[in-house]
Amino acid sequence: MEAPCHCPPCEPSRLYRIMRFLVHYQVFAEEPVSQHSTGFSLTPLSSRLINHGEKTMAPLILLQSSPTMLGPWHSLSARVLESGNMPPFEAANGTDLWSYAEANPGHRKLFNDAMACSERVTVRAVIEGCPEVFGGVESLVMLVEVTRLL
Repeated sequence: MEAPCHCPPCEPSRLYRIMRFLVHYQVFAEEPVSQHSTGFSLTPLSSRLINHGEKTMAPLILLQSSPTMLGPWHSLSARVLESGNMPPFEAANGTDLWSYAEANPGHRKLFNDAMACSERVTVRAVIEGCPEVFGGVESLVMLVEVTRLL
């Protein structure tokens, strides 16, 4: 498990305890590999955490856990208590989200990938979950202005 993710070496008993914790919360499933050995497999939840696949949410999780996106949350209470109008993202990063993405290609790619994975999952769920809203609609075209980020 630790070799494919290029993690630093971890004591097997500690890794096993972490995996058992994740099995308890159904992030992974535990399966016997042999008579004396246990392995772990993906569940529907953990399959969304891998970097490939139609339903992956990995880019969105990577974006939301990046220092750039976490910074505004770390100072949110101070922003609420302060007088002024500066949005939390701007206060934490010195500029608005769109300007930041324009100036930082790595963040821009992360943002675009996250929005694409979110769109693939969300739009399908809305269409399938609310068929009455789309009754009589024969085709649906989604137009998104991303030219500022490209």
